[in-house]
Amino acid sequence: MPESQHLEYKRELSDSLEKEVIAFLNHRDGGQIHLGIDDAGQVVGLADPDGDQLKIKDRLKQNIQPSCLGLFDVLLEESPAGTWIRLIVASGSEKPYYLRKQGMSPRGCFIRIGSAAEPMPERMIEQRFATRTRNSIGRIRAPRQDLSFALLKIYYEAIERPLGDKFASNLELTTEDGDYNYAAYLLADHNNTSIKVARYAGTDRVDLIESEEFFEGYSMPRNKELMRIFRDLEMVEYLGSGIPRILQAYTKQAFRFTENFTRMCFPSAEKTSGKTSGNGSTPQATPQATPQATPQVTPQVNELLSVLSAPLSMAEILKALGKSDRENLRKNQLKTALELRLIELTIPEKPKSPKQKYRLTRRGIAALRKSQ
Repeated sequence: MPESQHLEYKRELSDSLEKEVIAFLNHRDGGQIHLGIDDAGQVVGLADPDGDQLKIKDRLKQNIQPSCLGLFDVLLEESPAGTWIRLIVASGSEKPYYLRKQGMSPRGCFIRIGSAAEPMPERMIEQRFATRTRNSIGRIRAPRQDLSFALLKIYYEAIERPLGDKFASNLELTTEDGDYNYAAYLLADHNNTSIKVARYAGTDRVDLIESEEFFEGYSMPRNKELMRIFRDLEMVEYLGSGIPRILQAYTKQAFRFTENFTRMCFPSAEKTSGKTSGNGSTPQATPQATPQATPQVTPQVNELLSVLSAPLSMAEILKALGKSDRENLRKNQLKTALELRLIELTIPEKPKSPKQKYRLTRRGIAALRKSQ
């Protein structure tokens, strides 16, 4: 695949990295930078991929304004020719982004044009700044300041990254004046925010408004502060992976676009009665169907289930599958299977124990039998 407006190749980590990242942040779709790949798209590998991964995160944090934390992912990829890095950059909502040392000028601002990062014209800089999002949840003061974060601290302790005294500032949970922002309010132990979810019966289909870029997985996180924390805690996959993964199980007909909303209707694995109540609403799924319901399983997860005839460690699973990429196994198979409750940890109270193994649950056994 050649370089394009969404893709940049680099043989190694260079001084121009920030320039390329800024160009993608200022682009409406974002993009990807592949390090350890030559101009022809061939893997050449990196001499120190782990070290480069840390350097990239630190450089982007220190050298780009406004903050782009939560707007990028740095993934290690394995191939027979060597390890390379996939740097995924989302489109930012606080354009224009610029080099901290050069400021908001053509020497500091860049935009992706074709397959190159070009200086942003002064007039475009002024236009972007005039329309910049200024009411993000990171800038809005929380309606309450007496917030506590016991649960958030527990989550971070579980991944062996305990939060220190300055965690609110480090996680960008404060305004410029030092008060808790609305992101902090949403993550606090107690707030007045709720989410409403509805379930419908029926298989009525709707025509889809064309929006191919939506289905290609281009990502523009609306709340980068929350995105950063969710990534820390591994509650989300890498940027741009959600829609393509959903389309592995559901068709595009599950989505409906209107001027102000996106409606998603996913078929349920649980059976409903198909009848409506007296007020016209649809009743909940019959309770008898719930225990027997099994989720739709992707081929990758089914491959994992097929080798778990007995509890296995990650190393044993890799050997059974004939693979070597631990990160890919963890993100694309183990994490999904755990979320679907198809497998479970043998030592759940110590998720990172060196003696940790994975075993099938009753739900996993049922899903495996269904696929055979």
